[in-house]
Amino acid sequence: MPIIHGANLSPFVRKLRVAMTEKGLPYELKPLIPFGVAAEYKKKSPLGKIPCYEDGDFVLPDSSCIIAYLEKAHPQPALYPSDPKLYGRALWYEEYADSRMVEIIGTIFFQRVVRKNLMKQDPDQALVDTAIGRLPEIFDYLEAEIGSNEYLVGGRFSIADIAVA
Repeated sequence: MPIIHGANLSPFVRKLRVAMTEKGLPYELKPLIPFGVAAEYKKKSPLGKIPCYEDGDFVLPDSSCIIAYLEKAHPQPALYPSDPKLYGRALWYEEYADSRMVEIIGTIFFQRVVRKNLMKQDPDQALVDTAIGRLPEIFDYLEAEIGSNEYLVGGRFSIADIAVA
């Protein structure tokens, strides 16, 4: 059975788990916190990040790469649109979530949850306040994009919705 190395606190691990669940793919979650990872793990994931997918001797880090691989290996149900323009939009929303949303929301989460509870350090309130001030940038953009639609791309659930959620 494939193994996902990672922690549920990670939006990238959650993104992969939702994709695998949508595709009906079984897996084992092997808990791993991405701070001070062992050299052995860095052989699997050279950046030391999570998630990392392992199936026998096949190892692949990075949620976007793993999901793209799974889409080719298990094409149904499709998480990426087949129309080239919609495919491009879905990739864009995935990137937007993985970069801008994580940059802003991740800062708040890291400071208030990870740093405070796991690292036993005081959060940097100035960083939190700055990030909170930037939340409208994210939500105004997404609200304008989705409009009255139920899904972000092509009228159906896709990687765009998974990544943004």
